[in-house]
Amino acid sequence: MSRLPTLDPSETWRFDPSQSLLAAEPTETFRTKKVQKALVLYAATTEHPAQTQLITEDVVAGYWRTSKFTSRVSASLRASALERVSALLDAVKVAREQANDIEVEPCTIGTALLKNMLGDLTK
Repeated sequence: MSRLPTLDPSETWRFDPSQSLLAAEPTETFRTKKVQKALVLYAATTEHPAQTQLITEDVVAGYWRTSKFTSRVSASLRASALERVSALLDAVKVAREQANDIEVEPCTIGTALLKNMLGDLTK
């Protein structure tokens, strides 16, 4: 129970009834790609060729929307569940100790039950 995963506190989670899960607000990101482009340093003249240099530019390749879903529990819910489980374990230990201290009288419940159900057939 102590290893039960909890929600990421950096996200705002809300219940999504269509998925029956908790959902974070969707985030939009973009990806870039490197494109080489010629930069003209000096224009060409009749006596000299143009001087150019290749430069690299970042161009947006696309946009992505990321939706996060989870079935993890909140940290407060996990803590309260751990408290309840600990209290139950303590109560079971106390009840077991009390039961081990009690002297039990032998009884024949089975015989009485059969006599009640079968009547005179048990003789």
